[in-house]
Amino acid sequence: MNQGLLARIKKGAASELFANLVRVLGQFAGVPLFLAFWGTTRYGEWLLLTAVLGYLQLSNIGFSMATRTRMAMEVSAGRRAAALGIFQSTAWFFLLIGLAVMALGWLAAWQAETVRGLLNLQDLGVPELRHCLLLLAAVVAVHLQVELVDAGFRAEGHYGLGTFLVTLGELAIFVLTALVLVAGGGMVEAAACQLAGGVLRLVSLRLVLRRLVPWLHFGIAQASRRTVLALAVPSLAFMAFPVGQAMMLQGVLLVIGALLGPAAVVVFNTLRMLTRYTVHLTTMFIRIAGPEMSFAYGRGDLALLRRVHWQVCRVGLWAALVVCLALLAAGPWLLRLWTGGNVAVAMAVYLPLVLMVLCHTAHTLIANVLLATNHHRRYAAVFLASSLVTLALTYLMTRELGLAGAAQASLLGELLLLLYVTPGAISFTGGGWRRFLWHILRPPSPSLFWRLRAAS
Repeated sequence: MNQGLLARIKKGAASELFANLVRVLGQFAGVPLFLAFWGTTRYGEWLLLTAVLGYLQLSNIGFSMATRTRMAMEVSAGRRAAALGIFQSTAWFFLLIGLAVMALGWLAAWQAETVRGLLNLQDLGVPELRHCLLLLAAVVAVHLQVELVDAGFRAEGHYGLGTFLVTLGELAIFVLTALVLVAGGGMVEAAACQLAGGVLRLVSLRLVLRRLVPWLHFGIAQASRRTVLALAVPSLAFMAFPVGQAMMLQGVLLVIGALLGPAAVVVFNTLRMLTRYTVHLTTMFIRIAGPEMSFAYGRGDLALLRRVHWQVCRVGLWAALVVCLALLAAGPWLLRLWTGGNVAVAMAVYLPLVLMVLCHTAHTLIANVLLATNHHRRYAAVFLASSLVTLALTYLMTRELGLAGAAQASLLGELLLLLYVTPGAISFTGGGWRRFLWHILRPPSPSLFWRLRAAS
C-alpha cells in the first residue's frame, strides 16, 4: 500500500473539511449579518460589486490552474528544475497581469458614474464606488500571487497544508469584514478588509513555503518567456472555466439585477447559495484527487489514475445526492432560520437550483481527470459555449418567467455539460461505460479510500 498517497489524502481531507466548515460558516453567518446591518438594497449592491470582482479575477487567464497541474507532473517525474522555471516564469507574468488589472481598476474608477449606471446602483455613491473599484482591483493582484504560492504547496504534495493556510486567510478576511459591519462601516471599509486580509494571507503563505520547500523560490534565473508561451495553450483553455463560471454565477446575478432589481438578486443569490453547499462538499474530493491524478499521470501510472478518478466520482456523487435530498427536505426551514424570514423559498426557483447543483457536481467530478492532466481543451470550449447559452437563456427566460426562468436556464446549462463530458472522460481513463457505471452506482463504504493501492 502506498503510505505516502494515503497520508496525503488524510491531510488533504482534513484540510478540505476545515475549508468547507469555514466557507459554510462564512455564508451562513454572512447573509443575516449583511442584511441586519446594511439592508436588502445595500447588500444587493455589494453582491453586484463583488460580481465585478469575480470578473476581474479572470485576469489570471487560466495560468494558475495550468501552472499547478504542470508543476505537479514535473515534480512527480523528478524534474524540479523545470518546476522551478514554471514557478518563476508564472510569478513574473502574474505581476504584469496584476499591474494591468490595477490600471483597469483605475480606469473604471475614473468612469465611476458610468459604472454606477450600468450596475443600476441606487444607494452606493460615486465617491464610494470609486474607492471600492480601486481596492478590489488591488485584491485581484494580490490573489494572483496567492494562487501561485498555493501551486507550490501542491507540487510537493503539501496541498493539505496549503489549503489550510489559505482557509485561515479567508477566515481572517471574514472576521475583519464582520467587525467592520458591526462598527457601522460601509462598502469601502469592507473592500479594504478584503485587501488587508489578502496581503496577510500572501505573506504568511510565502514564509511557510520558503521554509517547507526551500528549492521553490522567487527570482529570475529560471524564468523564461518560452515557459510562459508553452503554458499559453492549456492556460487559455483553462481560462474558459473561470470565464464560464463567472457567466453562470456573477453574470446571472447581473442579468437579474438589470431586469428585476437588487432585491431580486438577494433572493436568487440566497437560494442558490443554500443549494451550493453541495458544491462545497464535493469540491473537497475534487481538490484532493486533482494533485494525485497529476502525480500518477506524470509517472505514467494510468492504473492509479483511473482508480483515483473512479473512487472520487463514486464518493462525490453519492455525497452530493444525499446532501441534495436533505436540502429539498429541510431547505425551507433552514432558509427561515438563516435569513430570519426575510427570504422565502419559492419551489419554482429552489427545485431547479437543487437539480442544477446535482448536475454541476456530476460533470465537475467526472471532468476532473481531464483538468488534472491538461487534456481539457475541447471540454473548455464546450464549457464556455454552454455558459454563453446559459447567460442568453437567463435573459430570455427571466423576462418571461422571472426568477424561476433564471433557475431553469442554469439547470439546462449544467445538464448540457454533463451530457458532453461523461463520454470523453470515460474514454480517456479507459475501462468502458459498463465498468465505470457499475463502479460509481454502488454506494461507497466508509473505508473506501483506505483500500487504494498504487500500481507502481
